[in-house]
Amino acid sequence: MRNYLLSATVFLSLPVIAQQKDYAIKEVNFTQVKLSDNFWLPRIETNRTVTIPASFQRCETTGRVKNFVMAAQHQGKFCTTYPFDDTDIYKTIEGASFSLAVHPDKKLEAYVDSLITIIKAAQEPDGYLYTARTNRIHYT
Repeated sequence: MRNYLLSATVFLSLPVIAQQKDYAIKEVNFTQVKLSDNFWLPRIETNRTVTIPASFQRCETTGRVKNFVMAAQHQGKFCTTYPFDDTDIYKTIEGASFSLAVHPDKKLEAYVDSLITIIKAAQEPDGYLYTARTNRIHYT
């Protein structure tokens, strides 16, 4: 049995070893990539200056942020339509974080930090966080 496991381990690791030797392209961290083209650079700039702020604004105006605030304050009732609305804030924070890594912006960073503070405060004592459940169970 031991020989079989050793043979299987060696056999399964061969493609990985071969791939490492044969594949000349190596990954780089996205923060090391500097774009200067006329295709991607304008789109990334639009994402940074228009899409991310608009997405955060939409999270504010639709009540998505309010759901977290109410959960943190232990008052109010879930105020958006879909129970999965929390994910929009998470996705927008993720996009903003990628943007901030390559284009620092103190105002955006402060806003993201403020949302993270609200999200942290909305977590239940065991770390669970789902505003639709938290607001419906505790505050309706």
